[in-house]
Amino acid sequence: MNEDKDQLREIWNNGQSTESGFSSDALHRKGAMSSIERIRSNMRMEFYALLVSFLVAGFVLCMYPPRPALASGIWMMMALLLASTSYFVFRVMRFYNRSQGMEFNTRESLTWFVYEIRLLLEMYRSYAITGIFGGFFIGLLHGIQENTVGTGEIESASPTQVFSRALVVILFTCFLVELWLYWFYGRHVRKIERILADLGH
Repeated sequence: MNEDKDQLREIWNNGQSTESGFSSDALHRKGAMSSIERIRSNMRMEFYALLVSFLVAGFVLCMYPPRPALASGIWMMMALLLASTSYFVFRVMRFYNRSQGMEFNTRESLTWFVYEIRLLLEMYRSYAITGIFGGFFIGLLHGIQENTVGTGEIESASPTQVFSRALVVILFTCFLVELWLYWFYGRHVRKIERILADLGH
């Protein structure tokens, strides 16, 4: 491991690569290209999963249409989720297409990749929070529509109990989002950052 680092530093310091770059072989040894490809692969997987989830949600709403009194609130929230999803997908696809044509054989290109993916991860968190609250709101309206209040489950609960339960569910979902982001993206980004740190010494 130390020998690989020494070889990389020697390549970097002796200028054996041009334009602040380093060889593709060095990148493959350190796993940078492998990490980048894993990130791209996860992006593709999530795109298809997101598409399927929206199709399923639309199918469910068509099969079980909301009552007229609640329809406006549910469809408004769905429109908000669709708009935020469209913008998020646009940013992801633009980043994906730009990174697809790059070889990542220079320090600058890797730095750009890390910077852009970090911005996307922050946007991902904001989008996930919007989706959590939107899904919770839609589920609440559907629960009201199915006469959940009439069963006494919500009616017997105090506002504090309802709020505390909702807070626990939302916090747990946020934790799952952070775990998801780290497993599919964060750990790969950290590998690339470690490579940049090693080559900078």
